[in-house]
Amino acid sequence: MTWSEAFLRQAASDFEVHELLSRQSHLPRCHGLHYLQMAVEKLVKSFLCHGASGPPRESHAVVTSFIRSCASNRWLRGRFQMQHQPFSSMLRKHARVAEYIENLAPAMSDNVNAEYPWARAPGVAIAPRDHPFEEVSATEMVQFRHFVAELLKIQEGSR
Repeated sequence: MTWSEAFLRQAASDFEVHELLSRQSHLPRCHGLHYLQMAVEKLVKSFLCHGASGPPRESHAVVTSFIRSCASNRWLRGRFQMQHQPFSSMLRKHARVAEYIENLAPAMSDNVNAEYPWARAPGVAIAPRDHPFEEVSATEMVQFRHFVAELLKIQEGSR
């Protein structure tokens, strides 16, 4: 199995867990978002190391730049069956959510993340399970999840 395939397999598994957790309304949102963040990061790394002999060198900060770079990717635009302008517009819309999701990795922020408590004020911490995670609208999140699901299908179909 190549590095790209391994990242893709784990991304698909993480996304499946995200979907499962997201349907459990009694669970805190942080859990589903944690798996979404991991799935998206691994999916992007699958694209980045396609054809390479090793994993990408980038750390957690890969998602937003990848989404923005997709605007010039004719192959990917063709897979979405979209013209340049609507495709670019869709990517701009998803870039904001991608940045939010990317920043949920604890390594990316000292504040809101889906995994570890952070300081609300000096000496006062908040656990992710107690944060509402409403910085992105439910509609934007659903659209982004559909976008990620489509990227997963595209990457799985390119094997």
